Amino acid sequence: TSLDDPVLKKIKIGVHLFGDDYTNPPPVHELAKRGVVDNVIGFDTFYSSQNPPSTIIDAVAAGKIDAAIVWGPAAGYFVAHQRVPLEMVPIPSGKGDLPFAFDIAMGVRPGDDALRAQVEKAIGRKRAEISKILKDYGVPLLDGKVVLAASVAIVGDLAALQSQPAAAAQKSREIYQSVYNGWKWWHVYCYRCHGTNAVGTTLAPDLTDPNGKLPLKEFLRIVQNGSDDGTMQSWAKLLDEKQITQLYIYVRARADKVLPPGRPDEVGPNGGPWLPPKGWPRQP
Repeated sequence: TSLDDPVLKKIKIGVHLFGDDYTNPPPVHELAKRGVVDNVIGFDTFYSSQNPPSTIIDAVAAGKIDAAIVWGPAAGYFVAHQRVPLEMVPIPSGKGDLPFAFDIAMGVRPGDDALRAQVEKAIGRKRAEISKILKDYGVPLLDGKVVLAASVAIVGDLAALQSQPAAAAQKSREIYQSVYNGWKWWHVYCYRCHGTNAVGTTLAPDLTDPNGKLPLKEFLRIVQNGSDDGTMQSWAKLLDEKQITQLYIYVRARADKVLPPGRPDEVGPNGGPWLPPKGWPRQP
């Protein structure tokens, strides 16, 4: 693993930005030094219920980014609890790089030698228990030392990304995002009549029927203006053309039988994001 790997210029990389001034941590400086800038996505550390500590790891698992560079002790627990298999890889510091690994220590007031001695004895006595806690929480260790932790790269199916051209990988991500967004709009505006997963109800037809597929132009016309028989209202005030197109791509994936029922971020390999089939969608 190295920050000099050329694949890092082709994938989306998540990083944490720290402090009120969003100061960049060492790996971000080193990526910038190597010209890896435009494909780097920042995540803040002002945690809340809307922005939990797991956000950057969740983004890798959901396919929103391809890898993340995260402080190891903050990442290990969330990596271990993802439904999608993720790998943590320590990042070595190259010659002339800023340090990526740091000792974790306990401190006492200067001159309080008695307390220092007690703390050191306690750490030595509880070493096995401390090691187990670190292991249970997925804290990465370097050289087998429990006091070391480092920045690590969290990656999903990086081998698959490396095996396909950058343009193809980007196209696949765009298709997935369109289908995922379409699924979201569907479950806000459409499912009450057309049913969950677009399978239809007594109020509206099954849109997964391959024989009933519409071209995009006709789909846009009906959603924007309402159906000719008046059974469906116009949605032009609530959905713009881009959103309707995303709805169409989601429905098309269901009708073409390439997208299973369920959330697109959970119906792919190992319970992870759906992967668009190569060559899909074909032009009708």
